[in-house]
Amino acid sequence: MNQDSTPAEGSRVVLVTGGNRGIGLACAQAFAAQGHQVAVTCRGEVPPEVTDAGLLAVRCDITDTEQINAAFAEIEEKLGPVSPETVWCCACPTTSFLQLLTPT
Repeated sequence: MNQDSTPAEGSRVVLVTGGNRGIGLACAQAFAAQGHQVAVTCRGEVPPEVTDAGLLAVRCDITDTEQINAAFAEIEEKLGPVSPETVWCCACPTTSFLQLLTPT
């Protein structure tokens, strides 16, 4: 689903870390095909498969807290709020990213 479209009823904002290639991209594309609004994080160049699928690409090194906060702000501004149950970590080398999603 393109982030400029009206979301389908029952759709959610889904975030897939590392969703710019491999299994992360496949997961992101599957969520989009189901009508969800999908954002993916990536550290490098955004491949055409991401934009062709209508995914929102957000530059973010998930080991950097400031970049994580900025990514969530951008996603919420463009797509709406992300809830912990709609975050799929296909690339998560540290727990810092998941700690942001865990209520204290």
